[in-house]
Amino acid sequence: LLEWAGANQSMTRVGSGTSVSCNTTKTGLSDGSYSFKVWANESASNMNVTASQTVTIDGTVPTTSISGVKNNNQTYTFNTVTPSTYINVTLSCSDGSGVGCDKTLYCADTSNACTPSSLYAAIFQVSTEGTSYVRYLSNDTLNNVESTKSSTIKIDTTRPTWTANQTTGS
Repeated sequence: LLEWAGANQSMTRVGSGTSVSCNTTKTGLSDGSYSFKVWANESASNMNVTASQTVTIDGTVPTTSISGVKNNNQTYTFNTVTPSTYINVTLSCSDGSGVGCDKTLYCADTSNACTPSSLYAAIFQVSTEGTSYVRYLSNDTLNNVESTKSSTIKIDTTRPTWTANQTTGS
């Protein structure tokens, strides 16, 4: 007999004699924690019950958000050009109703091809002139992994130049 989340349910018996196992399949479970106990007896009516066990269902993939701050402490809008000399980047992981974020990985490059492998622990700085990409992802404690995301940073600190040409009439 299975006591699942406080309700008794039958189980399927497999085998005979002294080697018997019982099983059941649970489908359509929502994310969350479920408690259960298993009650067993044998032909001499000896009863045994397991201690209460808990199983956690989490099909929710975490999501990572990114924010940036320019060197003048103003918010940076990704994929826009800034004359700032650097962008301080913050990554934040949320697992919604899941079991919780485990780690966030990131990388930064100028070709949008790197594989996130640096463990995010604190704000980091991007200061490369031109276009840079920050790629990142998070996983939760049950190893649900989000797809790699990418955000673009465009730094342009080069002042424009101009020349004047004078023409004379003949």
